[in-house]
Amino acid sequence: MDLFEEVERIIDQGEICDSCMGQVFAERGHGLTNRERGTAWKTILAMENNNIIERKVDCWVCLGESYRFEEWADLAVMELGEIEFKTYKIGTRMSPLLDENAKLLRELVGVPIDSGESLKTEMNREVGKIVGDRMKKYFDADGPDIIILLNVPTRSVEIQVNPIFIYGRYKKLIRGIPQTKWPCRECKGRGTSIHGVCERCEGSGKQYEESVQELIDSVAIIQMEGESSTFHGAGREDIDAKMLGTGRPFVVEIKTPKKRSIDLQVLEENMNKNAFGKVEVELEGVVNRKMVAHIKELPASKTYEARIKFDRSVEKDMLKGALEMLDGAEIKQETPTRVVHRRADKTRIRKVYSARGELTSDLTANLEIHGEKGLYIKELVSGDSGRTNPNLTDLIGVEAVVETLDVISVVAEEGRFDVPEYILRRKDKEGLEE
Repeated sequence: MDLFEEVERIIDQGEICDSCMGQVFAERGHGLTNRERGTAWKTILAMENNNIIERKVDCWVCLGESYRFEEWADLAVMELGEIEFKTYKIGTRMSPLLDENAKLLRELVGVPIDSGESLKTEMNREVGKIVGDRMKKYFDADGPDIIILLNVPTRSVEIQVNPIFIYGRYKKLIRGIPQTKWPCRECKGRGTSIHGVCERCEGSGKQYEESVQELIDSVAIIQMEGESSTFHGAGREDIDAKMLGTGRPFVVEIKTPKKRSIDLQVLEENMNKNAFGKVEVELEGVVNRKMVAHIKELPASKTYEARIKFDRSVEKDMLKGALEMLDGAEIKQETPTRVVHRRADKTRIRKVYSARGELTSDLTANLEIHGEKGLYIKELVSGDSGRTNPNLTDLIGVEAVVETLDVISVVAEEGRFDVPEYILRRKDKEGLEE
């Protein structure tokens, strides 16, 4: 069947608009809209048959939807309101009836059901162009600020505001606060019990009054007018450990933000002011979602400073010999007793890259241990009743425990934490770079 025959067969099926006809031939005649294709074919056929074909008809295929692109753009612009964005993407939830009509047309004409272009694809493109031109915004198929969803069955528009991701490093300068919010163990985060307000958390729903996450996120949520947040860290330190040195990489994800053009220098200053010396933040830039997976999955070694207490006197040579045996050793560790209630009970093999230290008295010592990701330092010292081997306690022959523990370095073992292609906007000393 040649093209003229296909066009004639389409017209024979009843009233059909130029756009629906053009959709069938979308693969032919690039650079034209579907409406322009349909108009051209109808005009050629009219000249061939010496008659006039009315182009504006009550189309049985799209039921007039192909001529409502401006109306859909009006709805989208109205729904966007005061939301701040630079890039967008359009999606359409099509009516099942219109999908069936399009399939039926192709079956009647005798062309493949998936031939040409769908109304859904045309709406995404044409409405998207109108919205972009009106609002001076840019289409982005991969990582847009917002997604505009055209819901044909309900004749409504929904706006999905994508999160904004901010990458940086934090130092935890005090002990006793967790990295992220912990739900109260008693009420499971509800804040209430069968007797009323939960007595353990006094209605807060939290095991600890504050966290690194809350001290950081609360400022970002307010400044960007977001609804909520998620905190993504490159590992975590114990609640009673400080995080010092160059800090720990993190990404804070602000959900449904109304404001995106933030000054990172001001945000960093406000975060540090809000933390009251408990946490210190250095922001690096705005990043894409890939950075979250990257910092969570990238293996990172950690260096710790630990103050150790022995239950009886230890001599200098005893400590030196034990540390020499731990230096470079592979450690077999079962999940520590202190965390086995919330983590899988399994055996891990982790390496000590270096171990050194010195006695500060016959009962105390300061150690510096550089270990592979996942190495439990407290258990490396105590032995955890034989669940960690080898361990400092067994090697010295004197029971030892960690009194204080500080993380002083978190270093990626492969690659780097700040991947340039994941950074959308970086902060420099003067402020922001686009």
